[in-house]
Amino acid sequence: MTLSPDRCSSITIILHWIMGFAFIAMLASGLVMEYVDLDRAVKFPLYQLHKSVGVLLIAAFVLRLA
Repeated sequence: MTLSPDRCSSITIILHWIMGFAFIAMLASGLVMEYVDLDRAVKFPLYQLHKSVGVLLIAAFVLRLA
């Protein structure tokens, strides 16, 4: 099966949707951290995870643009 010039590869499409879902998950986790009354023992690890995943997503986004 050959790809037409107008169509992206399957891997590109899958990565696109994974990044889209990851951005939505980051938005949801940010809203939970801000508006839900969580214990500090839960909130701190969630902040750390949110920052780490955010840096990875920004790096992946920049690499996709290059």
